[in-house]
Amino acid sequence: MLRRLDHSGTSDSWLLIPQIEHAHLSGALAGLWGDASLSALDPLPEVVQAVTHHDDGWADWDAAPDVDRASGRPLSFVEMPLEVAIDIWRRSIYLACSRGYLAAHMVSNHFTTLLQNASPRWSNDPRQFQTSRQFLDEQSEHRESWLAQWQQPRPTVRTRKMAETALKYLQFFDALSLWFCGAPRREPQSFDSPEGYDLSIVPLGANRFTLRPWPLSVGQLSHTVQARRIPVGRYASREALAAGPSEAAEIAFELTVES
Repeated sequence: MLRRLDHSGTSDSWLLIPQIEHAHLSGALAGLWGDASLSALDPLPEVVQAVTHHDDGWADWDAAPDVDRASGRPLSFVEMPLEVAIDIWRRSIYLACSRGYLAAHMVSNHFTTLLQNASPRWSNDPRQFQTSRQFLDEQSEHRESWLAQWQQPRPTVRTRKMAETALKYLQFFDALSLWFCGAPRREPQSFDSPEGYDLSIVPLGANRFTLRPWPLSVGQLSHTVQARRIPVGRYASREALAAGPSEAAEIAFELTVES
């Protein structure tokens, strides 16, 4: 879940954005990305599905998120207890298996990389170290099996390098979507694209943007992210958060080519 502060009402509120919603925006971008290096991935529909559904394991948590005991804030995905996050990642990887061997490989590699990047957080805690190493070791073994099964029909085309490129696209679209969803954006932002160039995102107004250079196969993308609006406050427990006032909310994004 992403927790986004919103000042648009008479009093401040939080927008709670499910991980699945953010991932769907990632998939919308992937599905319309026009670069030939993405379209060369085999099979491309499986890659797009992996991007779109890489956070499906978050569904139960996002339906009933917990709160931070110290601050009383609903926990965002970057504030999760490590053991809880790893269980959710396992669930996401398990669900990705139903979409294909490459999808499973991509999603496993994505969460493995996140855990490895967070090693300063867990490497000095014996319990967290054991939990993390178990996850890393099991996923390494699974990925090699999935890679071999994905490669088997077309080993000269479906190379390890292609799988690594597919992972880069997942990480890239994930980062783009998190930037869009994480907060209102008023300043341009640059990202390193998997194709090797700098992509600039330029705000044109409230949730309206252009991309330079324009990378999509269409001149405009409109996408709505569903969220939940709650008052900013201190919540004593998951149950208190669930029982508190809330309302459905939407964030409508528009990406448009410059005229």
